[in-house]
Amino acid sequence: MSYRRTLCSSTKAAWAANVHRTTSIGRLLGGAVLLFLAATGLQAQNTGTIQGSVTDADTKGPVTGATVQVVGQKIGAITDRNGKFTIRNVPSGKVSVEARAIGFTKIAKAAEVKSGEIADLSFSLRGVALQQNEIVVVGLSGATERK
Repeated sequence: MSYRRTLCSSTKAAWAANVHRTTSIGRLLGGAVLLFLAATGLQAQNTGTIQGSVTDADTKGPVTGATVQVVGQKIGAITDRNGKFTIRNVPSGKVSVEARAIGFTKIAKAAEVKSGEIADLSFSLRGVALQQNEIVVVGLSGATERK
């Protein structure tokens, strides 16, 4: 019987050590997950969203495919077929936003981005004639002979 008690005692000790080890790993992983979520939450709290539209100043129609970008940042958007855009994860504070499209003048506007909020910004672009070099057409006159 003493052998059986020893076996049970050592099994209990091993089980207790294993439970302690598992609980420590669980606490470590839980702490890491909480730290990650806190860091992600802090980042999300320091950013906002800019949304709006880009229209043609002359026709009042949407400008499809215009580029809208936060100046000095590597974030921006392209307008959809309705001229609408959304830029997410914009740093909080005052920013300059630029809209441009081929055949239109570019425009920059200031926007105040508040943490967790949406700032509305609309652009009205004016069409501009694209300037190109002149084209020279040269023709030669003369009789041609058929064979």
